Amino acid sequence: MIIGLNNVVEGKETVQKAYTPLPEGKYKVSVEVIKDWVGKDFKDVDINQRDADGKIVKDDDGKNVKVKATFTAYSADITLSVTDGEFKGRKIFANVTTHPDVLFLLEGFLYAVGKSSIVLSALQKECINKNLEVEVYNRSYTKTVTDPSTGLDKDVEFTKTAVRNFFKLDNSIVDEIDGI
Repeated sequence: MIIGLNNVVEGKETVQKAYTPLPEGKYKVSVEVIKDWVGKDFKDVDINQRDADGKIVKDDDGKNVKVKATFTAYSADITLSVTDGEFKGRKIFANVTTHPDVLFLLEGFLYAVGKSSIVLSALQKECINKNLEVEVYNRSYTKTVTDPSTGLDKDVEFTKTAVRNFFKLDNSIVDEIDGI
């Protein structure tokens, strides 16, 4: 049914499906969706200082040296689909960013999908349907939600599956997934 803005829609209680996080580990996945880049401005933020080779500068105590910076970082949400095993078809959500302190995630993603370099505006077009492997972990967090039956706020613990690392598949695995 297609609903337009002139249609009347009745309110009704909805029931969320039970969501079970994926077990931690590695999964073969395919890139299903990459959303458009979204920019966020940062002003006078502490970031890791890097040397000419891009390595983080350490002080005498081995701690990262921080510098103030003002910049715009871009991020893109990625939807991955598990391609085999017990959890085939399940979705894994990831995010890549141009923020200098977490650029390694974007670099790892590009390597895993076989891109040695890319103009970032082409990410959505160039990386869809690429196969790779990801390592996931489960992260718990607490969120305050309003109980619909009482109207009272309560803290609820959630668990989110997150990508820790991206890995390139070896050619034999890629051929098998691609049906070659």
